Amino acid sequence: MHKFFCLIGYIKYAMGPITVGYQEHETSITEAADAPSYNSESIGIALAVNDQLSIGYSEVDETKNAIGATTATSADIEALTIAYSMGGMSIKAYRMNATNPNYDANAVTTEKSEIALALAF
Repeated sequence: MHKFFCLIGYIKYAMGPITVGYQEHETSITEAADAPSYNSESIGIALAVNDQLSIGYSEVDETKNAIGATTATSADIEALTIAYSMGGMSIKAYRMNATNPNYDANAVTTEKSEIALALAF
């Protein structure tokens, strides 16, 4: 039998074109004593420049807690997004940097960028 525990709390505030959010998250799989558990904190801000253009920035700091003799490791993610729409067309782009996404001792940094175009007829 699987036992799964997830606790999420967040607060979001919007004023005019700006929205700011903060979230804390805890996840634990308690089926076995050596099952990992995670804690994370996230913060994000979004700006609606006008009806067509929006920009956002977010940061996530997630920790894989220590199990037995292992030490806790963390992963950090930063992302910048931008979206533009006009009629049936939208262009979306993002750039993300992740440090230690695999929670290992080698703490590599990866980067990813993407641009997407959608057309509706």
